[in-house]
Amino acid sequence: DAKIRAAASEQLKWVIDRAYDLNAQVLCGPYHSGFTVFASREPIEEEYNWSAEYLNAMGDYAQQAGVLLTPEALNRFECYLCNTMEQLSYLLKKVDHPNVQAMFDTHHANIEEKKLGDAIKFIAPQLGHFHISENDRGTPGSGHVNFDETFKALADVKYKGWLTIEGFTRNDPAFANSIGVWRNFSEPWEMAEKGYELIKGMGEKYGM
Repeated sequence: DAKIRAAASEQLKWVIDRAYDLNAQVLCGPYHSGFTVFASREPIEEEYNWSAEYLNAMGDYAQQAGVLLTPEALNRFECYLCNTMEQLSYLLKKVDHPNVQAMFDTHHANIEEKKLGDAIKFIAPQLGHFHISENDRGTPGSGHVNFDETFKALADVKYKGWLTIEGFTRNDPAFANSIGVWRNFSEPWEMAEKGYELIKGMGEKYGM
């Protein structure tokens, strides 16, 4: 729907403006398509073209604000256009804009990718941002995401961008409900403290 796409553009412009106000360098998220909106079929070429046209225009707008856009592949339960790095790479090649790069999230990739390391190496030429996130979205390192494989691959591709922790609690019930977080997995301080320890330790281990 052209009207919905136009409204999405205006909303993302507003968010880019707020990122500029905050002096943020990167704006990440699943803004390539509707969140939890499904067509009961696989994605079609026309949908990739619509998304690419919109992201290319948003890339221009964000570039003027000095904000890098890094759309994110989500798991199959949250979107259907981009679940894997292969799909995200395909979309970004259509976008063909230097200010629109890929974001890798270990939570989603842990569901959708066969091997985290292989997926990181595949998307490396387009990679602009990275989320360190556990399988249950709790404290990184407390679940079964293979962070050794993850950090070794990041070191192998010489990734130099941000590594950010993404974890959730039910402190904001409305937001938690929207992403299916029905219980607290860990305390916020624990996510930050132990997540930082994980990143620091893995970085030292693999020479990052």
